[in-house]
Amino acid sequence: MMNTQQTLLKSITALLALVPGLSILITNLGVPDDSYKLIFGAVIQAFGCAILLMLHLNRNTLTEIDNVKKTRIALVALVVFFVGLVLYLVLYNACVVLAPNGQVFFPLFIPKIFQDEIAIHNGKVGYVYDFGIDGARIEIKRIANFQLIATIIIFLVTYIVALGSLVFCFGILTTKTDGTRDVGKTVN
Repeated sequence: MMNTQQTLLKSITALLALVPGLSILITNLGVPDDSYKLIFGAVIQAFGCAILLMLHLNRNTLTEIDNVKKTRIALVALVVFFVGLVLYLVLYNACVVLAPNGQVFFPLFIPKIFQDEIAIHNGKVGYVYDFGIDGARIEIKRIANFQLIATIIIFLVTYIVALGSLVFCFGILTTKTDGTRDVGKTVN
């Protein structure tokens, strides 16, 4: 029974490392702008694989940790995932404007001159409708390219922390505990 659970957890972990990167490349899921899907997919794929590789390389050390401690570590990783996911959704809502033919990614930190221009168009949505998707993207890159790059980095870090902690959670649970240890027993 324990072997079946270990195999199931390892399969889930492998899928969690593989699926996010591929799903991003195919569907643009959670990507703030279509033009960034390759970098988001590749980065999350690389980090997921790196996390699994580090867990695999340290498997001998990890076998010395008892299951209670591994469960606590996994719960902390789940909390980090949830906080990262909530933060990502807040950032996404603040920076992405959905339009009928696509979406436009605004920087998190908008220069004052650009804020004034956005205000003239009654906000980000009005700006996108007045300039069109391509026109808005061109203007954003022209006026606030540095801020846009900084925002992309913030998005990527948040994305990596959220999804990486989920991969780590499942990965830590797949490591076997050394059966020779008597965890919880006291010596008289």
